[in-house]
Amino acid sequence: MFGQFKNPDGTYNGAKALSAASGLPEGEILWTFNRLKHLMTADGKSKDEAKAIVREEAKCKPWEQRK
Repeated sequence: MFGQFKNPDGTYNGAKALSAASGLPEGEILWTFNRLKHLMTADGKSKDEAKAIVREEAKCKPWEQRK
């Protein structure tokens, strides 16, 4: 069942599994996780503040923008 999400090193790709379960793009899941982590650790935002910021920023779909 989880074999399709297994990495070559034996670990599992949680973002890929969550994407398959939720229907959200893997890029969106990774962007959301990383952005929340940054806001709460580096910027010192509360969980609620970080979620509000991410909710607003996500409207522009930054995970689809090329770097």
